[in-house]
Amino acid sequence: MQLHIAQQLNYNNRVTGPGGMERGDITDTLVTGTEPQYEWTEPHRDFLTPYADIDVTCDTEAEYEARLKTVLPDAIATLVKHVPDISKGELRISSYNGVERSKAMKKGEVVPVAKYGKWLISYHIVLYTYHATRAECKEWAKALKADNPVFDTAVYNKNQLFRIGGHHKYPKKHRDEGCRTPLLLYRRWMPVTPFNKVGRCEWVPVEKAAKVVQDEEVMDFRYQHLVTYIPDRDYTRQLPLPKPGPMPALVVPPTPTPSSPGTAVATTPSPPPSPPPSPDATTTATTTATIDDGLMALLEKLPDECLHERGKWWYITKLVKCIATTTGDAVNTKHTWDVWSKRSGHYDGGGNEQQ
Repeated sequence: MQLHIAQQLNYNNRVTGPGGMERGDITDTLVTGTEPQYEWTEPHRDFLTPYADIDVTCDTEAEYEARLKTVLPDAIATLVKHVPDISKGELRISSYNGVERSKAMKKGEVVPVAKYGKWLISYHIVLYTYHATRAECKEWAKALKADNPVFDTAVYNKNQLFRIGGHHKYPKKHRDEGCRTPLLLYRRWMPVTPFNKVGRCEWVPVEKAAKVVQDEEVMDFRYQHLVTYIPDRDYTRQLPLPKPGPMPALVVPPTPTPSSPGTAVATTPSPPPSPPPSPDATTTATTTATIDDGLMALLEKLPDECLHERGKWWYITKLVKCIATTTGDAVNTKHTWDVWSKRSGHYDGGGNEQQ
């Protein structure tokens, strides 16, 4: 996947050439820093990693501190509602919170930005195990915003420059002291303690010296925050799109009867006849499946997270499907996979039957 990265917004942008750049030492250096870096979501790109932008403006620090406790948890709850199969471990989140003290170039002069002095809450959320077109991302964001107004729908335009997570929006020379700081966040599970009876998940900043984050090499973790970097679409899922609303009821114009002029008689069309049952369905229903002991032995050797974390479980599922194709024993292979998957409380057998 080619990367197109722009440096410095509203200044003399330098965008990588028409062919973009492959991942390597140069892109590693660009992605690692904190100074302004933007991804160019070029209009001819077929698909992107779905991303959501959250922005809340507060007039006072007290309002900011109060909103900060609820904005991200509420936004994640809204997102999970629209993408129910995703696990929180598949989210890549970066923050840019605090008081805005940046300046921008305007008509040849460096002047304070419009929200200078305001307290801002800003998050980027990237669904790095999914893919979608830009138009699909925007429709999805509209559905999120309908449920939660903190989501922004203005970041899906053609030729959009989208700030890379962990990077400032304006260069250091145009940021006053105390300006908000961008951070990459990771999911940390807080276990049950005498003071924490139920345990909880919290999002905390990645330490500067970290080598591994959420079982990922830190550089891989950084690339997972990009929206134009998808190593292989075969290993990502299609973003579920908002379902259309119900079709309007069919209205049949009234037809006057000869005996009573003006009296309307409404008629409705008969429903189409039900199709005959599929022979394949009957065959499947009467097929007796058995557990493949060899496959089950392999699955039982996997770490627990391969069963309980949605992203890793999904990769195992892809491998099992390849095994079924290779051996030609789809019925027993699927049954073995299903029995193993049911050991997780997160598994929805009925929903996954459609996959």
